[in-house]
Amino acid sequence: MYFAGAVLAPGSIRGTLQLIDAEAMDERVGFFEREAGERAAHLERNILVQTVLVTADRPGAAKVMRRRMPYLAAGQVADVPTLLIGTPEEIATGLLERRERYGFSYICVQERDMTTFAPVIELLSGR
Repeated sequence: MYFAGAVLAPGSIRGTLQLIDAEAMDERVGFFEREAGERAAHLERNILVQTVLVTADRPGAAKVMRRRMPYLAAGQVADVPTLLIGTPEEIATGLLERRERYGFSYICVQERDMTTFAPVIELLSGR
């Protein structure tokens, strides 16, 4: 099952999307689980990550990213499921937490982020 992690922006006439926060993703995953019933546990879940940003200053990077997402509170940006922000270790830990919380086991990143994401893959290999 594919989770885009975005909704159509209010008033959009060109298909502009807004990323959703962690609580909205909880609702979407919950809906999927209710509708899929017993099958939910056997279906692979994947998510398309919109941005991978490796930095030692996670809070500072989230603050800068919030400029593009003013509809979210400052504290929500760092936990948006489709954003990976932090050191490779922080990102790897976050992905493990998201696997536990949402069941995501298949992560897609944009082509432009593949090289940036490579150290995270190394950390997660075999886990």
